[in-house]
Amino acid sequence: MFGKLSKKHIKGIFWVLTALIVPSFIFWGANFALQNRSSSEHAGEMFGKKISIEKFLKSKLAVEHIFALKGINQKPNPFTINKLSWDRLLLLNEARKRRIKVSDKEVINTITSMPFFKKNGVFDKYLYQQILQTTFNISKRQFEEEIRDALTIEKLYSQNTSEIKITDQDLLSRYKDQYEKVSIDYIFVDCDDFQIKNPSIEELKDYYEKNINDFQNKVMINAAYIGSPYKQQLTKEEKEILKQKLDSLAKNIDEDTDLEEFAKSNSLVFKTTGEKIADNQLLLNDNPENQIIAISTFMEVGKISNPMEINNGYYMLKVLEKQSDYTIDFMKAKDMLITKIINEQKAKLALEKINSLYDAMIKKQKENPNITFEQLAKSLKKKPYTTDTFTRQTKMFPKLGYSNELSDIAFILKDKEISPPLRIENKFYIISLDKLYPVDINKFAEKKEEFLKSELEKEENNVNLKLLNSVREKANLKSNISALTD
Repeated sequence: MFGKLSKKHIKGIFWVLTALIVPSFIFWGANFALQNRSSSEHAGEMFGKKISIEKFLKSKLAVEHIFALKGINQKPNPFTINKLSWDRLLLLNEARKRRIKVSDKEVINTITSMPFFKKNGVFDKYLYQQILQTTFNISKRQFEEEIRDALTIEKLYSQNTSEIKITDQDLLSRYKDQYEKVSIDYIFVDCDDFQIKNPSIEELKDYYEKNINDFQNKVMINAAYIGSPYKQQLTKEEKEILKQKLDSLAKNIDEDTDLEEFAKSNSLVFKTTGEKIADNQLLLNDNPENQIIAISTFMEVGKISNPMEINNGYYMLKVLEKQSDYTIDFMKAKDMLITKIINEQKAKLALEKINSLYDAMIKKQKENPNITFEQLAKSLKKKPYTTDTFTRQTKMFPKLGYSNELSDIAFILKDKEISPPLRIENKFYIISLDKLYPVDINKFAEKKEEFLKSELEKEENNVNLKLLNSVREKANLKSNISALTD
């Protein structure tokens, strides 16, 4: 649409956007209450004061304009937009408390430096007015106040990070944390190597009764979804066509629409999830239906969401049924119980086996300190493996799986030291250091200035996010805006 803003003039404004975004809307927890707008005459409350719908919508429009100014064509999902809109209001409130001001001259200098308001390298008033009218549909005064607010938040963040410094020693330590590498040797015991017979009905009932808390106070959701799954190797243009189609069709759907019939007549996919137990952690799951269940916990029964991208497709959601404080009765929990009991028994046997291997390896190593990990493994009839190199930031390991702990353990192992057993997914591992790959100090010297700049930006982002989180907590935000139906 337009050229992107230069880093020099837009860095602070865009930080207003990027600093507000967090990985998931779940962060808000109970304070981010999603309710129907019709239930209230105001958008919500923060710091105990009511916020008008008009004020919230102005903030929401300002956030959308930031995306346009940055040249981002695809608007984020409604959760993120609404969340950013509230964050913007919270930060402006904090800036006012600190008496942070932005002069008219600062606003003018920022706007006149924006590349797409220039003609032949010079700011053009007519072009400026034309873009505001035809693209943003906004008055000059409102746009200039949006820029003033963005600069105000930039000043708030700058004030908050003015004392940040990184010493040479700290910088080298950070460099090592990111670029030092290791590889490890390992053996494993797989839980699935153990065969467990199905538990009896008495065992199932006994487990259910002893662990009844695991089956109580649940949220049960049954949701429908309509839309288009993405085919493999879909181009960006094809994906955009699918989105535009559903965006257009969405205008013809209301709460009384028969979604199944509507899907058939418009060549869309219609499915229901069936009764599922909701859990926010499902958002992290790759299964689209699990993500749909998680998102549906924030929706009212009968309400239909705006179209949104979910893992492998573009869909609209509707909650057909929702039960809070739901208890999974014994019969419905039966299959779950069987799986849990069998998996626990497999894990118990696998842990016993890996512990016995660990004890044997430690004993043999004491008898012969020069024995290698490979020799130890083979003496116990276990095949040793070696990983590729990885850093302290590595969390996903080929052939092993996802682990938050493995890299931390690997980097503190000494030569020939053997770690106690560690569980990764469905296997238990014993690991030992294969090789440490130290950083190249000469390369660090070459990249020092660039790396320092990057680390300072990270530190500033972290400090500003702490400020934002602190303001959120103090605000006790109560929102009446439905993120899914606005």
